[in-house]
Amino acid sequence: MLKKSPSKDLIKRFIGNIKENGYIKNGDKILVACSGGIDSTVMFDLMHRIKDKYALELKIVHFNHCLRGKESDRDEEFVKLLAEKHNLDVIMERGNVKEFAKGERYSIQEKARILRYDFFERTLKKQNFDKIVLGHIADDQAETIIMNFIKGYGFDSLKGIPEVRNNYIRPLIIFTREEIRDYADLWNINYVEDSSNVEYKYLRNKIRHKLIPLIKKDYNSNINETMMHWGMLFKYVVDLVENIGENAFNQIVKNKDKNKFILDINKFKDYFILVKRYILIRTFKELKIYKKGANQRLIEKIIRLTDSNKIGKVFSLSSNYKALIDRKELVIYREFVNNFQFKIKPEEKYNLLNDGIVFESIISDNIDSQFSVKDGYWDELIDYDEVDENSLILRCWKKGDKFIPLGMNQRKKLSDFFIDEKVPNYLKKQIPILVSRDEIVWVCGYRISNKVKITEKTRKILCLKCNYN
Repeated sequence: MLKKSPSKDLIKRFIGNIKENGYIKNGDKILVACSGGIDSTVMFDLMHRIKDKYALELKIVHFNHCLRGKESDRDEEFVKLLAEKHNLDVIMERGNVKEFAKGERYSIQEKARILRYDFFERTLKKQNFDKIVLGHIADDQAETIIMNFIKGYGFDSLKGIPEVRNNYIRPLIIFTREEIRDYADLWNINYVEDSSNVEYKYLRNKIRHKLIPLIKKDYNSNINETMMHWGMLFKYVVDLVENIGENAFNQIVKNKDKNKFILDINKFKDYFILVKRYILIRTFKELKIYKKGANQRLIEKIIRLTDSNKIGKVFSLSSNYKALIDRKELVIYREFVNNFQFKIKPEEKYNLLNDGIVFESIISDNIDSQFSVKDGYWDELIDYDEVDENSLILRCWKKGDKFIPLGMNQRKKLSDFFIDEKVPNYLKKQIPILVSRDEIVWVCGYRISNKVKITEKTRKILCLKCNYN
């Protein structure tokens, strides 16, 4: 529960909270994030008061989002003067959030946060500092938990704002807005007001100025304390799920790269639903397709279909990612352009489909051990004179494709070849096929044509390499 105490006691409680959690130590080098508003300015005042006690090295950091014109510039100037008054260094940066947010799915607030935290991370590294303190308070915590619930961001979001995460610490998270204002009044602390904090176009402001006052008046006068309590309980549960989930993730993921994840579907089924959600969210994040709130229904759909054994089911996760439920595997993969075709010339390297395919080749008349496929750089070696270098095409599989696989003397449908090689359905359209004179030369990563194999009559070889995801 949050304790109510006179403003003079806030410093003692602040120090007590630091000692209890141990997140500030003697000699720490700490960046204090200051917007100029009441919370971060009080945060700075408290950090400056304990500076000598803990032998801290402090610097102020301020990010100007350039969203409020002259008012944003006023905030920047206020923080600059605050640093000068206390003889401290201040590190500032400006970012054009509106320009950065153009064409993106994220809101202005989300983009502002991305730019701000990117600045914090870079500054921590450049200054070689240990930590950064942020001025979030108990009211922010209550608003965040309610907002995450309203937006349907998922179970793990209900833990709210962490008091400590990596290098970020929030020592004011246990104090209410009323306590912060009382402290500022008591010690005559100047600060600036952000006019956007009262604009109802933002959901957080509606929650702050409309919903929470209504809840306090008619339902629960201690809603902040209640939300803090539930946030703490959810944190314990989320931490437990993440611990179990990380171990499960490492056991369940059979194969992965930047464009796909293959999960053992039978092991996946064995875990309870919160761990399944963690595994899928973790997968989505690594593939960079996770968007908080937007993936919840897809995650639930995947879990439901895996539990009901919907074998062979394929469905879209985003514009270019799909999920496939197979007998033994759950495959989440990036689908490249279904119909691709590129003209290829020897002695050149190609990066195709946003590096989804990397192809290169060289011509050589030196047929000795340095061109060993097994131990060397190249994937395949073929007889250069058996292909027409002016008609080389790299394309996807087409219906009716046939070729004579190495070691055979009869044509075989490529579809049958894929079945024999146990190529998953989702991969068939993504495997590059090298063609010359409309004849398949190489099914990349699998087999060359018997027609282009190296023989005693070979005078030149074409060395081939193809990486694709």
